[in-house]
Amino acid sequence: DARQINLGLNYRSTRRIVDTADRVIRENRQRIERPLRTNNDDGEHVIVRELSDQNHEAHFVVGEIRRLKEKHGISPDHVAVMYRTTAQSRVLEEAFRISDIPYRIVGGLRFYERKEVKDVLAVLKLLYNPADEISLQRVIDNMPVGRGIGPKAVDTMRSWSALHNVSLAEAYVAIPSAERPPDLSGTARTASYRLGNVLGNLRRRVGELTLSQLFDAVIEDTGYKGSFDRESEDEMQRFANVHELRADLARYDEMAPADALPAYLEQVALIADVDALDENGRAQATLITLHSAKGLEFPVVFIAGVEEGLLPISRAV
Repeated sequence: DARQINLGLNYRSTRRIVDTADRVIRENRQRIERPLRTNNDDGEHVIVRELSDQNHEAHFVVGEIRRLKEKHGISPDHVAVMYRTTAQSRVLEEAFRISDIPYRIVGGLRFYERKEVKDVLAVLKLLYNPADEISLQRVIDNMPVGRGIGPKAVDTMRSWSALHNVSLAEAYVAIPSAERPPDLSGTARTASYRLGNVLGNLRRRVGELTLSQLFDAVIEDTGYKGSFDRESEDEMQRFANVHELRADLARYDEMAPADALPAYLEQVALIADVDALDENGRAQATLITLHSAKGLEFPVVFIAGVEEGLLPISRAV
């Protein structure tokens, strides 16, 4: 005996936006019949642009923002670029970074600042430079392969590495074959041997594997791949960021394996320097996930990645 009241009148969006939303929603065969309407003006057309891949899409978006700025005087801070998953921001960030249009990410970190991306990069940095103790500590603290190695065990290893005149990472690699190993016991001993074996195996493959193959070996051998909870939406978003890093690395697969890793790490370092620059108060375009804003806050909105399996995301169906 319930009374059903349909809230179909939209007060905020233009007629074309409401009609477009209504047509999309009508494809859902399990919906309650509820026509959407508005008394507002028609407004601008909704434009759909089909592009070849995510890189083409990112450059199109940046080009359109530049055109709107130059032809119609629209400031970048009146523009939002929205996407379903945080991993999609990488190619957009890259396109903005090589353009003259500043950007900001709302409700999240820039791609190379995300914890899971920094975790994998720490392993790659360590493989290239065994003297990088900051990266080694990050691996110990955040990777399953480092679980069980506490501060006391690290201090013991640091003393042992100084005694043998090698870096701390090289000391871990040397443990399994050492005649007089460091004085470690229990969990710390087992974990240190495990870390040494993993780092040693990965280092031997650096000059042989392409960067994407090296990435696969890193997340598999360190246990990082299996550390994400497949039932958690947040965890899957983080894992998507890890896989987006693989796509970034794959661009260097055509290079000789010995040259690819230093070239890639140099590029990442340069990006970090650019991201650290002060924008001097310049108007910035906003990169944001669909769940973090309505879009009505911005006169111009781009929605990237409107494709099967991504919007809605495959796990939703």
